Amino acid sequence: QQLANKANNTGLVLDVQTFMWGFLYYPLDWSHYRVQMNMHARLVDATSGKVIAQASCSYIPNEDDKDRPTYDELMANHAAVFNAKLKLGGDYCFDAMRKTLLGR
Repeated sequence: QQLANKANNTGLVLDVQTFMWGFLYYPLDWSHYRVQMNMHARLVDATSGKVIAQASCSYIPNEDDKDRPTYDELMANHAAVFNAKLKLGGDYCFDAMRKTLLGR
């Protein structure tokens, strides 16, 4: 209901939450890391406060991913690689959740 109130009780509200983001080493490859994230989105009718649709996404690169940076590579240049991989994860989840929420 708080989301509906913030939208003046009209229209639709898209509520997106990131539950986890970070990096973790690959199993059995402890010197290389992958960036992961979990997100959840819900589309709320601000008039009624009811959830119309919801979707979740987990972004975890495959075990066979060839691009496995070291910690130093992730953190170099103000964490440029880490931030780029977070953007990849966010884009992946955005597309996946958009398809679930909107059917396209």
